[in-house]
Order: sequence, then structure tokens, then C-alpha cells
Amino acid sequence: MSNSAVSFDATAKATVKQIYFIGSHFAKLTGDTSQEVYGLSKVFPAAMLKWNAEHSETPITMGDIDTWKKGTKVPAKFTKMIQVKKPKAQTPAKTKAAPKPTASPKPTASPKPSEMSAGDFKDHFEKITGRVFRLEKASEDHSKRLATLDAKLDVIMAYITEEPDSE
Repeated sequence: MSNSAVSFDATAKATVKQIYFIGSHFAKLTGDTSQEVYGLSKVFPAAMLKWNAEHSETPITMGDIDTWKKGTKVPAKFTKMIQVKKPKAQTPAKTKAAPKPTASPKPTASPKPSEMSAGDFKDHFEKITGRVFRLEKASEDHSKRLATLDAKLDVIMAYITEEPDSE
């Protein structure tokens, strides 16, 4: 007779709930802070579910879950699948230095139209007008495509509802 109150088939495939439980257990084993544990409690089950999907011929079983629940180490196959990024602590002595001034000056913003010369304003106006024309043309093309798709959808809906007057 078994010592556990609930008997189970150790060869049966583990449920998603069990995988999330053991993933949370692994997170508690490897995480240092509560924030790390929380993050790892989301990452470990995802890695385990991915492993389970990739190895469908040998899935994680209820026996595996029971063994891992009693253990104090995370299996290497799962630790290889995740990457823990620990933030680097910045000490006061290692503050970022101010960026060095570059040899080339920063690009200046274009002047306002009222501050431009007549020739510059004309070039700027033509550039903007050309862009507006291209956008209007694209809008017309999209409107034509939308009208075509709408007409095709009407034909499909008429075919589905089989209305005799739609032919």
C-alpha cells in the first residue's frame, strides 16, 4: 500500500496544472528575490511546456513531477532553456561619464516657413505638396481596393445566404 493519500499512475502524462506547480517550485529554488521568483514562475512553466511539446514521445510524467517536487535541484535540461538576466548594480563610483562632444555639430531643426527665403520656401512647399499628392494617390488606391473587396464580400454573402435576387 502507498504512503500517499492519493494514488496515481506515475507513467501518466502530467497535466498543465502540475507543470505550472513544479515550474513555480523550480522558481522558488533558483530565484533570489521575490521579483525573480515571480518572473521565473512564469518562465519555467513555459520552458517546460515547450520541452513537453518538442518531446511528445517522452512527455513529462506524473512520476517526474513527484520526483522533482521532493528534490532541491532544477534539472539541467530546463535551466539550459532559460536565461536569467540579472540587473547590474550600479555603484556610485561607476556612474556613467558625460558623453564626449563630437566633432560634427548636431543637425539643426529646419527654420520656420516665415524665416525662410523665398527659394527655400518654394522648395519646402514643393516637397510637402509632393508628399501630400503621394498620400492622396495611395488613399485613392486603397479606396479602390477596399471597394473591390467589399464587392467580393457581397458576392460571397449572397452565395452563402442563397438569395435568388443576388444573381
